[in-house]
Amino acid sequence: MEYKNTKKAVFILSAAAMVLIGSTTAFLTSFDNANNLLTIGKVNLAITENFDKGRTLAAGEKITKEPSVKNEGTVNQLFFAEVYVPVMNTTLVDNSGNRIVPLGKTNPQSAADYRQDAEIYNIIATNTSKVSVTHTPDDPEFGSFTYNTPTGTTETGWYFLKQNPQITVTKDNPKDGFKYGTYNVYLFGYNAVVAPKGSTTPIFNQVQLRSMIDSEINGGTAGQVTVTAYTLQADELGFSNLNGSGKTGSYYTEADLRKIYEILENKDTIAQGGN
Repeated sequence: MEYKNTKKAVFILSAAAMVLIGSTTAFLTSFDNANNLLTIGKVNLAITENFDKGRTLAAGEKITKEPSVKNEGTVNQLFFAEVYVPVMNTTLVDNSGNRIVPLGKTNPQSAADYRQDAEIYNIIATNTSKVSVTHTPDDPEFGSFTYNTPTGTTETGWYFLKQNPQITVTKDNPKDGFKYGTYNVYLFGYNAVVAPKGSTTPIFNQVQLRSMIDSEINGGTAGQVTVTAYTLQADELGFSNLNGSGKTGSYYTEADLRKIYEILENKDTIAQGGN
C-alpha cells in the first residue's frame, strides 16, 4: 500500500471485509450485513463469502473475496446490494512508485499537493462475464471496480444501477456494523429470482489493496469493504411494463431493476437491517 513503504503487509484473518491500518500492518476481519423485509411468507437472507484466510498481502496483491446473497426464506426473493468501499486521505502511487497527481491539480509543489481522498481498494471480478463501473472523468480517486454481470438474456448476474451518495460514519453519525470512516457506495441489482436455499452469483471475486503512502494515515484507522443486501418477495410484484420476469428464460433487464428499485425507494418499502 505505499510508496517507499510498498512492502507493508495485510494479514487476512477471516471472511469478509474489514481493514485496520496501523503503523506496520493492516488486518482484515469478518463482517457482513443483511436485511429482512417482512411480507407474506418468510423473507430472509444471508450474505455468504469465500474469503482467503491466514496469509499476508502486499500492495498490489489480490485476495479472494466472493460475496453472494443466499435466500434463507420460504418464498422466492429478489435481491439488491450495496458495496461500500472505504475512502481515506492519502497519496496514491503508480506501479513505478511515482506519486499520482490528483485530478484538477497541476504542477504540485509539495507533498501535500499529492494527497487526496481516495478509495483504498480495487474490486475485481474474474468471471467470463464481467464489466467495469466507470467514472467520468477518469479520476484516480476511484479504484478499479469490475463486477459479474449477465451476458445477453441467458445468464444470471448483477447490474450496476447507480453510485449512491458518499457516507461518513462517526460517533455522532453511526451506522450499524460499520467502522468509523468514509465510504463510496455502489448499488447493484440481481437479474434473477432466487428460490429458497438458492444463492446469487458472487458480485465480485477479489479485493486488491491499492498502492499508497499509508504512513500518512493515522495508525488504528479502520476501513472495511462491506456488502449490504436488500430483499423483497419476488412473486406477484405487480409491476407493469417489465421486459422480464426474473425467472429462467426471462431474466430482468438492467432497465427492469432500475424501475423496480426506484418504485420501491420512492415508496420507502426497501429497508436495511443488520445481522
